[in-house]
Amino acid sequence: MENFYEKALIISPHSDDEIFTFPFLYSKENKFGSIDLLLIERDSKRYQESLKSAKMNSFNLIEMPKKVNFKGLSFYKNFNYLVKYFKKLWKEYDLILAPLIEGGHQDHDSTCAALFLSKEEKKYDTKVVLYSTYRGFKYLPWIYTCGISSKYNPISIFRVTPKKSLYYFFFKTIFVCYKSQLKTWLLLFPALLKSYLIMDFNKFVSGDNLTFKDIVSKSPKLPLYQIYRGLTKKQWEKSLIYIENK
Repeated sequence: MENFYEKALIISPHSDDEIFTFPFLYSKENKFGSIDLLLIERDSKRYQESLKSAKMNSFNLIEMPKKVNFKGLSFYKNFNYLVKYFKKLWKEYDLILAPLIEGGHQDHDSTCAALFLSKEEKKYDTKVVLYSTYRGFKYLPWIYTCGISSKYNPISIFRVTPKKSLYYFFFKTIFVCYKSQLKTWLLLFPALLKSYLIMDFNKFVSGDNLTFKDIVSKSPKLPLYQIYRGLTKKQWEKSLIYIENK
């Protein structure tokens, strides 16, 4: 069955996150009228790289308003602003692609939590698809892994069939557009290869029936940003001030 989305949005917490959506975008099941790429991070150098990616992959690049400088740990500190901003997006799109909560980067987790909280007050017909980036192993949390955590209900997980063009755009975008991130992608390569071999690479999570509480509960006990950035899970959860009212 082929799906057609008139207007789709990729939410990319920082430059190059959109690459993880490519198996869905370049799949046999899905076609698009137009695709907007919302870049939340504010970094002038990486913004230029995102412009190249947008041009190569036919995205319309959208930059966040300059009221808040989203960089580093500012994502979780400005959680309320993200919620208010996302509330305006739902009626504009029939599909939103956003990162899963995985405990890899707090900006991914904060973005995902804010998106779902922004949907709580009103119910929209917009389809939500969540893409996986990376996280830590359960028993070796300081080591990277890719793919969808077993915490997510198998009923919500679905697989797409990639077109051959996926691999062309995947590698070309990495090596041509995001040269500053090559080290990161090389470090991720073993985890990505494993994900590809076990067919996790082309899996996504449907967020249509997930709630804010559902999505926050998927955060691991020891997230990677607690190890590498010193931001504890408890500190991150405190930033979700609405959680006490739900």
